[in-house]
Amino acid sequence: MGEVKYPDMDPEAVASLRRALGRVDGLQARLVAAARPGPVGSSLAAVDDALPQARFVSIHAIQGVSAALDHLLAWRLLMHGPLVPLHAPMTLLRGTLEGAVRCRWLVDGDLDTVTRVARGYSAKRDDYLQRRRFEESRERLDDEKGRPARMASTGKSASERLVELEGWRLDAKIPVVAFTDTTALMKAYRLERWFRLASAAAHGKEWVLAAADNERRLDTSAPGVAHGIFSARDDVLLALTVVAVDAVERAVVDFEAYISMPRSGQ
Repeated sequence: MGEVKYPDMDPEAVASLRRALGRVDGLQARLVAAARPGPVGSSLAAVDDALPQARFVSIHAIQGVSAALDHLLAWRLLMHGPLVPLHAPMTLLRGTLEGAVRCRWLVDGDLDTVTRVARGYSAKRDDYLQRRRFEESRERLDDEKGRPARMASTGKSASERLVELEGWRLDAKIPVVAFTDTTALMKAYRLERWFRLASAAAHGKEWVLAAADNERRLDTSAPGVAHGIFSARDDVLLALTVVAVDAVERAVVDFEAYISMPRSGQ
């Protein structure tokens, strides 16, 4: 196989992408400034704290938006590198959208305290469920290389944590709230089309090529057949980046409102 040639990006698009991604540092600083003091005064977070383990809301909201910012940071680093890969930026932007909407779902100021805290429990339960699947997986590492067949753990297992979590929930009389799947969240926050586009490109799906440039080269060995290099169109990549950065900014705004601002009517 010959060397893969990555198409050159339009200089104006590169400049626009770098400007959009330049907002990352400011958003990161705002998140840190809001999260560091903890719940303030009569904020929604302070009110939620009256219920046991209400901290799950803030913990998972911060984790979501922090992951989103980390994906944007990685994308910005790529934009300043010697070349931009074809699929990796879409994977990073998909991860950005996922973290942003998860944060907003948790700190939704239109919900009552009990429902919001129930979502925090739901997020924690999903976290433990994912960990349990990991702990129960049957794969083994290659013992011939001297690595352990299982990761050692001195703490409670995920199954034990799930039992503990359910006990807390029942004692606090917190209702069961389903953990909303990512696609449903994208629909709720009007990001479905962008999320599906990013996901398709990240997974190498064929249909997304309809939103790509095709640099055609004639193959003389087969009349009528052409080969070409497909790459994400600069304008599509720029638009998706702006959408993703905006989604993170909205998540930061919602988190700031949750943890710092007084309740409505205060």
